Amino acid sequence: MQQHAAYSPRVSISQSPFVILRFRSPPAPLDGYVSLLTYHRGYDPEHVIERLLPDGGINLIVDLTNREKHIFDNERLSVVQTCEQSWISGVRTELISISAGLNSCMLVISFPPWGASAFTDVPMDRLADRVLPAQDVWGSSMARLRERAGQASRTDERLAPGGEADGVFDAAEAWLGENFRHPGNGFSLARSAAERLMHDPAMVAIDEIVSAAGASHRHMISLFARYVGVTPKRLQRVRRFQRVVEEVHRTGDVDWAALALDCGFCDQAHLIREFKAFSGLSPGRYLEVRGEIMNYVPVNVTAEA
Repeated sequence: MQQHAAYSPRVSISQSPFVILRFRSPPAPLDGYVSLLTYHRGYDPEHVIERLLPDGGINLIVDLTNREKHIFDNERLSVVQTCEQSWISGVRTELISISAGLNSCMLVISFPPWGASAFTDVPMDRLADRVLPAQDVWGSSMARLRERAGQASRTDERLAPGGEADGVFDAAEAWLGENFRHPGNGFSLARSAAERLMHDPAMVAIDEIVSAAGASHRHMISLFARYVGVTPKRLQRVRRFQRVVEEVHRTGDVDWAALALDCGFCDQAHLIREFKAFSGLSPGRYLEVRGEIMNYVPVNVTAEA
C-alpha cells in the first residue's frame, strides 16, 4: 500500500471521551490517488475560527450535520463564503480562515495534488485556491455519498465508540470506486513530476523534472493546470514550506539557519519570507500560536461560526 505521508494530515489532538477521530488508508488501487480517509465527531474546541495553512493537498469534505460552516476574510474575519453538506478545497497556495467545526460530524477524503483528477473531468485549476460545492464537480452522486455516509454514521449502541467509522469509510471507498476514471498519459506525466516535487522539494530542479518527462516547460505547465491546479514551481514552494512546518512540529526547537539549507532555501531570510507568504506569520510567531493539529492555527475571537 502506498503511503503519502508528505501530504497526509498529521494529528496529535488531545481527545476527550466525547471526541471520535478515526483514519483509514484506502486499499489499492485507490491508495495511489487518495492519501487518507478521516472521520471525526464531537470535536468541540474553545475557539470558533482557525486558520488552515496550505499543504499541497486537495480535500473533499462531507458534512454529516446540517450546520453551516463558513470561510472568513483572513484580515477582518468577516464571513465571505458559506459551505453546506459537501465541498471541495483545491490545492491552496495561501492560508484560509474557516469555522473550527464545533460539534461537527465529518468525512474528509484527502487527495495528493494529482489525486482528485482521477475521479473527475473538471480541470484542477478551477479548484486551485478555491472552495466549491462538491456537487459542482460530482453532481448528484455527492448526495448519494452523503446519504450513505450519514446512515453509517448514526451511532449504534452495539458498537464501541467510533465503531461507525468503518461504515462511513466503506461508503467513501465504494463512492470513489464508482467515480474512478482511468487517466491517460498526460495525467501520468503530471503525477510523476508532482510526486518527485513532493518527495524532495529541496533538491529536485524543475528543469530536471521537465527534461526527464520529455516535455517542454509550456506543456508541463499545461498538464499541471489540468491535473494538479498550480504550476510545478508553485507546488514546489508549498512543499518546501510544509517541510518547515513538519520540522517545527517534530522538534519544537529549531535551528532556522540549518533548516533553511536542509529545505532548499537560499538562507534563513529566504525561509522567513516564504513562511510569511504562505502562513501570514513569522516562523517564531507560528511556534507561539500553533494548535495541536499541524497546519491549523486557532484564532481566539468571538464570532458566529
